[in-house]
Amino acid sequence: MAESQEITDLRAKISEAKEALHRVYLGDKVTEVGFGTNRVTKWGQANAQQLNAYISELEAQLSKLLGQPRRGPIYPVGFSR
Repeated sequence: MAESQEITDLRAKISEAKEALHRVYLGDKVTEVGFGTNRVTKWGQANAQQLNAYISELEAQLSKLLGQPRRGPIYPVGFSR
């Protein structure tokens, strides 16, 4: 069974976001993640938590498409999305 384009796209976004998070944790000042057409978001150490949340949201979307139950992200008290 072939994967749908949406599943393939989500997997690519997750991979790219995880790579960006890895670069942020290694000390890169700013890391860019592209998504969609001509859309780029810059991530740095100051917003690594938001990047983690973004990855969790993408993984939740993928799990939903695959029909696999997955808990949503758990945010610390006082964290605003």
